[in-house]
Amino acid sequence: MANKTLFKSLVGKLIPIADARNEECAPAYALTPKHALAQYAATGCLGATFYANASEQLAKVLELCEKVEPAFIAKTAIYARERGLMKDSPALLLAVLASKDVRLLAAVFPRVVDIDEILSLVRGFDDCTLPREEWTHAAHLTVALWHLLQFDWTEALIRVRAGIKRYNAAHGIVATPTGGYHETLTRFWLRHVRTFLEDGRNEARSLVSLANDLVACSDKNLPLAFYTRERLFSPEARVVWIEPDLQPLA
Repeated sequence: MANKTLFKSLVGKLIPIADARNEECAPAYALTPKHALAQYAATGCLGATFYANASEQLAKVLELCEKVEPAFIAKTAIYARERGLMKDSPALLLAVLASKDVRLLAAVFPRVVDIDEILSLVRGFDDCTLPREEWTHAAHLTVALWHLLQFDWTEALIRVRAGIKRYNAAHGIVATPTGGYHETLTRFWLRHVRTFLEDGRNEARSLVSLANDLVACSDKNLPLAFYTRERLFSPEARVVWIEPDLQPLA
């Protein structure tokens, strides 16, 4: 017969003491930044939930990303996409990586983003539904790549220029002498992507593979190798194309 009193004195004593409070103010356990980020990435939909809205979830994920190393962000993005079958959270983590480690971004990009993801990005750009936090340098490059693969130079430039201005207007990004649409940068990056595509090694490659390598070789500070900061960010450069003043473009 079982002795019900044998371990009675130990009840509750082996359980760790709660060190936090949950949303209902009940005792809970605080998660480490890595644990919390992994939980958000594998289960979060970045939409409205009972306890948090989309903006609050986004802010929390970005806050957690500042507390962990880029390598962990990359691993989490891969796990959430391949094992958790998530889409939005891995894409957000890639956007964070784009500002932290471009080489690492290039390494994990093909495991997180497939052709459907790229087409979804282009559609989101075209209809202005792409969230601003996902309109990253890598996203700009991918949109430019897709347009140059679909249209000739003149048509691609017209469509990308109009698309960026339309997207900015939809998201309240006002064109000023110091912000908003930038004609010189738009044309610079389109020329960079065109040169990338003209490399013979890039023939007959998949869109995902091209996007991956393009991001890897396109540091966002590249224009400053050709322009002084004063010239590149002048009011004139935002409105019309101006030639480089440090070295000519190829």
